[in-house]
Amino acid sequence: MSEIQTNRETRTGTTKKIKNKAPFSFANVKRIFLKDWMEIKGNKELLLPIIFLPVLFSVIMPLISGIGAYLDPAEFGEFGVSTVYEAIYMMVNLMLKPMFLLIPTMVSMIIAADSFAGEKERKTAETLLILPITHKELYLGKLLTALIPAIFFEIISFVIMGIEINLIALPYLQPGDPLLVFGDLSFWLVAFLLGSLFSIVSVQFGIIISSRSKTYKSAQSISGIIIIPIMGLLFGSMVNPRLLSDIPLIFSLGAIFAVIVYIQVIIGSKLINREKLVANIG
Repeated sequence: MSEIQTNRETRTGTTKKIKNKAPFSFANVKRIFLKDWMEIKGNKELLLPIIFLPVLFSVIMPLISGIGAYLDPAEFGEFGVSTVYEAIYMMVNLMLKPMFLLIPTMVSMIIAADSFAGEKERKTAETLLILPITHKELYLGKLLTALIPAIFFEIISFVIMGIEINLIALPYLQPGDPLLVFGDLSFWLVAFLLGSLFSIVSVQFGIIISSRSKTYKSAQSISGIIIIPIMGLLFGSMVNPRLLSDIPLIFSLGAIFAVIVYIQVIIGSKLINREKLVANIG
């Protein structure tokens, strides 16, 4: 028997003992989260797109959209728009609201794709897998590593976008007009209900793909499939700007994705198998 096979059998035996050892510990989940974020902070390939994407969607895009609506409000005449304020409001619903499905999803997808594939590339996966942690602790730790930053950037982006858009629309705001973004319940629901659920779905999908990929790039390219349904909603909102303003529809979509999240939690924590991960380390 070769030395490599002997080492793998030893590591596998160790993980089997760990699997049946201790009950679930959130302290172990926290350790995984902190360890991963220390690595992400030192990795420019991950850190730059994580920061750039929220800036693009919450600062640059609103500025371009607001200026476009200001310069040519007549462009939105087919939607019954006659004032600059209405044009900006329409642009917010047409372009910016769907962006809050993209911000948390893309940030979490970038981190999730690195969760295991990145560990393999950096040769740190073996150390992680022999730690005294359970499958569920490992899975939840990786999930929170991607999900918490995604929600954080989502909140920051929401505040920045809301302030920016309202400053642009302020000169045209009439008495009785609601604040853009902040005064729209459907925007809150899209950003924090649908956005969070989409993010959780993409994180779990990305973690599973990453655990079976050899490199971060391959995991990221496959995980990009999750963007397809979001793009569908994005194009749908362009055809019908009121699509994501329909509150019953938003709750219906939320319920569907909540079920998907629940199924993923059950399946995902079982698919992240420490023994297979150890055996696949090159």
